[in-house]
Amino acid sequence: RNMRRSFDMPIVLIPHDTRPHTNDYKFMREVLENLGADCSGIFLLPEDLTAAQTKWIISRMKCMVAARTHATIAAFSSCVPTVSLGYSVKAEGINKQVFGHTTFLIQAEDIDSDTVTNVAENVLMAEDAIRRDLSSRIPDVKKKAFDAGLSLAKILDKL
Repeated sequence: RNMRRSFDMPIVLIPHDTRPHTNDYKFMREVLENLGADCSGIFLLPEDLTAAQTKWIISRMKCMVAARTHATIAAFSSCVPTVSLGYSVKAEGINKQVFGHTTFLIQAEDIDSDTVTNVAENVLMAEDAIRRDLSSRIPDVKKKAFDAGLSLAKILDKL
């Protein structure tokens, strides 16, 4: 509710993991149901989108707030300003690797509606600068990932 009131734009809920015991879609649907009439302007995407469809939608976002690692990676690689909700050490490492800092990371113990809304507001105010920063950093991140894959392939060839 807090984010919906703070931003004059639609909010799109994007389920990323739809396995039975960790189903984002079911969780997000319950959130929408609990909001009742307050869910105007909040949209839940279908749970059966392909990875390519999901990434395309993420790439069109003005800002992304995500907890799932692969969702944040999809946003970063598409140069979408992203607020990471960190529930593991991976989030901190990825943010440091991509940005060189953790300014846009909210650790699990610090997550509340005001904090998420405030960080998202800051990210949106700096949207253009963050997109430029990501555009300059992401090619190097992709190269390092590709090089790591080549190194792994060489190791596997020796086995």
